[in-house]
Amino acid sequence: MIVSLSHLRANDVTTAGGKGANLGELIAAGFPVPAGFCVTAQAYQQAIASLQPQIKELLAQAQYQQIRDLVAAAALPDGLRQQIRQAMAELPGPVAVRSSATAEDLPEASFAGQQETYLGVVGVGEVLAAVSKCWASLWTDRAIAYRNEQGFAHDEVALAVVVQAMVRAEAAGVAFTADPVTGHTGMVTIESSWGLGESVVAGAVTPDSFTVARRIIKRSLGDKHQRIDMLPTGATTLRETNRLDRGRFSLTDAHVRKVTALARRVDKHYGMPMDIEWALADGRIWLLQARPVTARCDQPKRVGRIGQFIRTDVVEHFPDPYPLDLAVVDMVVRCLHATMPFMGITLKNPHLVSMDPDGVARIAHPDVSMWGIPKALLRLARCRWTDPRRWEGREGKQARAVADRLRNLPVNTLSSPEIAEALTAGMTEMEALITSRFADYLSFHLLRGLRLDALLRLTGTGVTQFDLLGNLDFATAVIDRRLRGLWASAPETVRSLLGECPVDVAAVRAADVSWWVEVTEFLAAHGTRASGGYQLFSCTTWRDDPGAFLAIVGMMAHDDRETSQHSYEDLLARLLPKLPRLLRRSFLRLVEDYRAGHVMREASVVEAELMGAAVRNLAREAGQRLTAANLIEEPAQVVYLTMGELLAWLRGGVVAVADIVPQRIAARGKAQAVWQS
Repeated sequence: MIVSLSHLRANDVTTAGGKGANLGELIAAGFPVPAGFCVTAQAYQQAIASLQPQIKELLAQAQYQQIRDLVAAAALPDGLRQQIRQAMAELPGPVAVRSSATAEDLPEASFAGQQETYLGVVGVGEVLAAVSKCWASLWTDRAIAYRNEQGFAHDEVALAVVVQAMVRAEAAGVAFTADPVTGHTGMVTIESSWGLGESVVAGAVTPDSFTVARRIIKRSLGDKHQRIDMLPTGATTLRETNRLDRGRFSLTDAHVRKVTALARRVDKHYGMPMDIEWALADGRIWLLQARPVTARCDQPKRVGRIGQFIRTDVVEHFPDPYPLDLAVVDMVVRCLHATMPFMGITLKNPHLVSMDPDGVARIAHPDVSMWGIPKALLRLARCRWTDPRRWEGREGKQARAVADRLRNLPVNTLSSPEIAEALTAGMTEMEALITSRFADYLSFHLLRGLRLDALLRLTGTGVTQFDLLGNLDFATAVIDRRLRGLWASAPETVRSLLGECPVDVAAVRAADVSWWVEVTEFLAAHGTRASGGYQLFSCTTWRDDPGAFLAIVGMMAHDDRETSQHSYEDLLARLLPKLPRLLRRSFLRLVEDYRAGHVMREASVVEAELMGAAVRNLAREAGQRLTAANLIEEPAQVVYLTMGELLAWLRGGVVAVADIVPQRIAARGKAQAVWQS
């Protein structure tokens, strides 16, 4: 059930999988490959032999998560634990545990990356756990779909597991002996970044790139904003790359030539274009993997500006979502898909977000069609634009009522299925609110702003639509004014405490009781506001973190905004004479509607915050129950479950929470890097 990598050859795919067989072949050919061993595919087949009837039944029902749970819990074959213990004794330090499917790294199909890899694994127990997780990863939704597409029978594909000594890389990356897009040969393309190569392989950074023919003909400096390094304990850590390293190449020209020579040797050995993974440590280039280049296709379609803008905007509003937050990302994308046709824009791929079992999520670029814009403009010219003042008494009133109803639920006495139903209802109500906000109100608010700017250009004053929001009591302006008021009323003893980092909340409370009453009143009115508020389930509100809130109050000491600006009425008096007489009345009406639209826009944010706080409270109650069941260590870890998983558990379904959450916690750094890439 265990075989040394040095005993494997390229024709041992049925025993060691594509990755294991290739590594054995490379070692035999004298390439610098780290030592290791392979848990054979036969060990996997023996472990799941008794589970095959259940797997077939679950496959037919598309219950893929249950298959993964079943395989992960499979008993290890007799003797495997002892064999791994003996093999581990010969490997120095931490190891990498990599899946190696028997249909992987083949010239005709690219299965690479579909199964799991675990880096920095220490100890026999952790290796055994990683082996079981690798076995289960043969049954990810992505792997199952790809086998279906490629015509591989599920019961004909098995999984070996490679256990290999880790290289403490200073820099690492990939190299191609043929262009991975066009398939053209003759040049080597190298991508490199600092630290372990996972950041390059996963697409988590913009790497340095080098193109080499007989000499280096092109160098491109990548941002390399993050790096993954191995700690002395064997654990991996994600950290920001320092400014100096971001501004210089991760490989010297001499190292580029060494990687090129290694890649060409691998190409020559196999007699075909190859894709290799390599690492640089102590001046030596190590070969970590090699597979045929299979991803040859026409140049991918260029991402349009609208598609790029939508994706960038979503990532900015959701900078590092947890699995539970992805329910809100999906909600926003669905709302865009439902409302954009109103403007003549079609989102052709509404399912933008995907997530791996370890919680690593990705968001694709939207494929946007704008052919409907001319017809939409004609329709908009004829239709009646929604009055923004209507929001307060209709959608806004309904949102506040829903928030009150959810907030007043006796969550402690509700059954878990009732919590699930309340969560579902709250999310449904929020989606209806956001969809109406976009389609019925903000679309017209955007058009009013564009029309207003067109009229303002006629005045030749340089005034824009945003200059017409003076003397307006919208939500953010009210909050800012009250924040400045809190700072202004704070006594000197409190002000000195607000300047500390972090702010000592207990000391501030004790310093002036009457001022603390003002703080309490403020938080009662506006405490649902949060940084990262779109990440509904992982954000922290001002009410949750009074220390962070007090730090914001302290920042008001540096607020130098002018308060003696010209009034809105003065600005209108200056603009009106510069407009044609026939346009003045419609201009005034447009300005009033635009200002009312801005008030509505801000009010709808507050109402969404109120609903969000009530929904978040339900999720926290679920977290309390998961903790009480000893499935997670603390209630806050509920964010590592998807909404589907959480609802399934609350309704009594079988969800491997105790396995899922630690896996996703361990992969959190990778998840953050990949989402931002």
